[in-house]
Amino acid sequence: MPRVLGLLLMLVAVVQTAANRVYVHPFNLFAYNNFTCEIAQAQAHKPPEMLKPSLMDPQGSIEPDGTTPQEESETDQAINQKAAVLGELLNSLGLRLYGTLRQGKAANTLFSPGNAFGILSTFYLGASNVTADSLQRLLGLSADTEKVCLPLFDGHKVLRTLRHISSQLNESAGDELRTHTWTFVGREGDLSREFVRGTQDYSDASFVRSVDFDQAGGAETQVNSFIQRTSASKVEQLFDDISPSTNLLFASSIHFKGRWRTAFRPEATSLQNFWVDDKTSVPVPLMSRVGNFMYVDDKATKSTVVKMPLKKKVYILTALPHKGTSLDHVEDQLSTKLLSSWQQQFKEGLLEVSLPKFSLNSTSDLKGILSDMKLSYLLDEGADFSRLSTKEDFRLDQVLSHVGFQVSEEGEEDPVGPVVDMVPLKFVVNRPFFFAVVEENSNAILLLGRITNPSL
Repeated sequence: MPRVLGLLLMLVAVVQTAANRVYVHPFNLFAYNNFTCEIAQAQAHKPPEMLKPSLMDPQGSIEPDGTTPQEESETDQAINQKAAVLGELLNSLGLRLYGTLRQGKAANTLFSPGNAFGILSTFYLGASNVTADSLQRLLGLSADTEKVCLPLFDGHKVLRTLRHISSQLNESAGDELRTHTWTFVGREGDLSREFVRGTQDYSDASFVRSVDFDQAGGAETQVNSFIQRTSASKVEQLFDDISPSTNLLFASSIHFKGRWRTAFRPEATSLQNFWVDDKTSVPVPLMSRVGNFMYVDDKATKSTVVKMPLKKKVYILTALPHKGTSLDHVEDQLSTKLLSSWQQQFKEGLLEVSLPKFSLNSTSDLKGILSDMKLSYLLDEGADFSRLSTKEDFRLDQVLSHVGFQVSEEGEEDPVGPVVDMVPLKFVVNRPFFFAVVEENSNAILLLGRITNPSL
């Protein structure tokens, strides 16, 4: 009898513990504090506070705008909970955007889900009516549809959480993950203070300037030169096709230099053939290292996936299609469910990894991607950004996401000596592959892309 009673008490405890695990809707994590429908209606009718950006001086200071301090303090548990939920949202949207971006492309491709999520969240701060509602749904932050009012989420909470995720990578010497934003508005234009503050929430350096677009050729030169100077020449010739009728140019750039947790030996790097297709190869430097790695041989996608630690809180997933399987076959099945499945199937093994050294820069037209998804009404003609500027029929002319990534032999720890008592499995990345750079605490995808030719 005592034994039965003990089991019953244990069962009750388990049930009570499960019952105490309350699901928190993403909207509730990022909603305004003390939100009510009355507050929403008052906010919708309250004219936004505007500011006039300073005129860009081609030869003047390149110091970024002052940043806005965070307004609220939170526990580590609350911050980590927000980061984990936001990681799921940006992964889901990021994979959708990437799937559209890569369609019909055979070239190298690089994309940042976090950067795209940050851009859309920033413009949400200036959106009104149907446009605000549509952006909220796209981001996965809609509230309970049974409410009679349109509940708004706090874009600043989202952007600060994005900043928290990226800041996890900058805690040790030598780490490099930098985000810059540039906003250029017509000389007589203005911008909402909320939007400007949003650009500062998630970037390391924000630049908001007015430009005389009447001289389109000169404006294009000045804008691109200013971006080159303020990015230490990491971003060049970003904007083109600027016209005198331009209202707003926006760009966000994220640059990440990958440093391995355990370095590769430079002397082990050698030129080897990388097969662009069945008949064409190019010589590229392949880094090689023997070590214990998590990996899975995935039958569903017909690929081998290896998890390789970068830095202290980030890793790279490298998916290599089996011979005879196209990269498109793997990428067509990409989803958050697939990534989760890989994580569950990983096993540890001794591998000899050979991976190309490469650097890649890519610029994506976010308006173009949304247009290809039949969502042009979010940022293009017809979008309502009446809370972004007082200029009538204010439009977003160009919205760009620039991403840079490079990886070499560098690492935080020296490699250990070779293992001689076991024969490692070979993982030779010598044909087109997919990769994703992931922050491990939130599982947020920082970068993802495909390499079809590392020599380009």
